[in-house]
Amino acid sequence: MKKILIIAALLLVTASASAYDFKSGGLCYNIVSGTNNVRVTYEKMTAPCYTNLSGPITIPQTVKNGSKTYTVVGIGDFAFQGCAGITSASLASTVQSIGSSAFDQCTALTSVNIPNGVKTISEYCFNKCESLKSIVLPNSVTKIDDMAFRWCEALENVTMSDNVTYLGMFAFGGCSSLKSIRIPAGVTSIGQDALSCAALDTIFCEIQDPSQVEINSWAFASVNKQTCLLVVPEGTIEAFREAAVWKDFVNIVDHVDPAPEPVTPTLTPYDSYTPDGVQIDPSEDYLKLFDKNGFTKWCVVNTSGGWETIWVDFKSNIAITPTGYIMTTGNDTNIRPSRNPKAWKIYAKAKQSDEWTIIVDVSDGAALGLGTNSITDYSFSISGTNEMYQFYRFEVSEIGGHDNFITSNYVFQLAELALIGLPATGIRGDVNGDGKVNVSDVTALVNMILGVITKDETRADINGDGKVNVSDVTALVHIILGS
Repeated sequence: MKKILIIAALLLVTASASAYDFKSGGLCYNIVSGTNNVRVTYEKMTAPCYTNLSGPITIPQTVKNGSKTYTVVGIGDFAFQGCAGITSASLASTVQSIGSSAFDQCTALTSVNIPNGVKTISEYCFNKCESLKSIVLPNSVTKIDDMAFRWCEALENVTMSDNVTYLGMFAFGGCSSLKSIRIPAGVTSIGQDALSCAALDTIFCEIQDPSQVEINSWAFASVNKQTCLLVVPEGTIEAFREAAVWKDFVNIVDHVDPAPEPVTPTLTPYDSYTPDGVQIDPSEDYLKLFDKNGFTKWCVVNTSGGWETIWVDFKSNIAITPTGYIMTTGNDTNIRPSRNPKAWKIYAKAKQSDEWTIIVDVSDGAALGLGTNSITDYSFSISGTNEMYQFYRFEVSEIGGHDNFITSNYVFQLAELALIGLPATGIRGDVNGDGKVNVSDVTALVNMILGVITKDETRADINGDGKVNVSDVTALVHIILGS
């Protein structure tokens, strides 16, 4: 008996020792056999799979073990399972795979960037990430596997890959804050409870022939099909009304534009503020923040022994309802991370003469998910606003700290800033841009006529006569009544 116990203990030690090949920067790695590539793996085989991992984490492009350099190409199965202290994850562009249960039950995770190249969101990958608010799936993603985002209760915004073909069982099941979602045209399989989200009130479906989709009868189990609006491609209403599962939706409408796709408008700066005495290289002024060149940057050097607030004002070429923004870090952020903004605000207004409205207020950028890789895009969501704006201000009130190059200075840098938002929808009569045509649009139209809300001709000119007046209210009422 004693001999058996000794053998068992030796097996346990061997298993523990082989959990990873080496450790670097607080993360564990396994070498992909026969290559110079590695995958991030767990520290121990039971959740939480890392003992003391918390706050924002960054998966680097390369990592060293001794004298050898490896490329990080993936995150292995169960890598961060149960790590409840992780608040954000920044994945290098070299990452091509994220394993099963990789972030399962990371309950404090609010944001993660998934690089283009990842093809599958594996089963249980973000299961029970109950603080995750938004996710952007790059166009490389073709499959969202079973339970991938199950019970992500705070998830409000999903930017779906155009190339997704498979939505697995409970893929988004239990995402109780998700109000709208887009189903791409190429989807051929939708599993049980894949979109069982009780708050869903709008589904933008781009599928042309619903009869060709393998769909489970419980795919939309928790959705109120009496009130949820199913928006389908133009000319396909009857096909959806006759198709199994889809026909259960009472409100099926079609439209020319498949869905109100987010756009990235052109931004033009027109004013800025920096305190007296700061140093600004003309080649690194605020104009570089919007030149769409990641190798240039806006850089401000403060030699006064402290940091003072700076801002830049800019205009969008079209009015949008902002839903997100992208920050691109500077070309040497990896060695000078203190130059990242730490606290910032974004203000917005519809007309230049209006008062500013705060739409973004960040006190700790690192905790939100702003990483320290150089020339890297970090995406963030904007929630809580349904208004359309065209003028904006980006204000930085705090940076990471003393510059590690000249320690007496405070230096800020950022390569690019971009906005993401929804333009006016293509649904005639949808004045407030919520994907529906109802009484709330009448209120919005009246407010536009009275000047309470900035007028948008594309949404407010209901009868198409080139004017926005009381006759448009009459036309809108007829649309709502179906007369």
